[in-house]
Amino acid sequence: MSKYNLQLTDKDIKKLVVENKCHFILLRFSISCAIIATHCRYTFSDENNNDYQILLDSEYTDTVLRFLTPVGFLENPVNNYIKEVQYFSLNVDFEVESVALWHDIDTTTSIKIADFIRSEEHSNIFELVEWKILAYDPSYVSGDTINLRFELTDIFGQTGSIQKTFTIDFNPPTGQITVGTTGQNFEENNDIAGPLTPISFSYSDDLSTACEEYYRIID
Repeated sequence: MSKYNLQLTDKDIKKLVVENKCHFILLRFSISCAIIATHCRYTFSDENNNDYQILLDSEYTDTVLRFLTPVGFLENPVNNYIKEVQYFSLNVDFEVESVALWHDIDTTTSIKIADFIRSEEHSNIFELVEWKILAYDPSYVSGDTINLRFELTDIFGQTGSIQKTFTIDFNPPTGQITVGTTGQNFEENNDIAGPLTPISFSYSDDLSTACEEYYRIID
């Protein structure tokens, strides 16, 4: 603050108003800046009791805000299923220094599985390229579930975690297209499909992605 040669009485000091304003600016994911503006004003009244303020000084301070614990989110896999050989990736806060994968067997027992590697292209991405679940524990079969915890540690030594329960799926999804109703056979009976012929699609698993295409049958 600037220095002023002002002779203020106790009555004058009561008329000093210090005003703080904080403005937040989001720069990118998880990085924010706070700009704090401090204004010192002197209030007084004229002979007609009209109030006025004189700005004596202003000061601006900026700082970078950070989370109390490191944060991030799981990019891959996009659903709650993992394969026999699985790729994991996490998008994390810029202050995260390391990521580790843990298996939470129960509320008191955990086993560290592996450490993630920071992506060479994107500093906020940590990857575990090929985790082979059967190499970790050959007793798992398709349909079992496993509780995994992704532990994040930042440059200040603080930790945060992401916990997820995955279903193990070793079998690739299969599907079947059915044309017509029960009893119709377009391959052997030379049945002819028309615009109103029903077409259905059935599959074995919960598909993470699917697409629909519409066709018009022309005679």
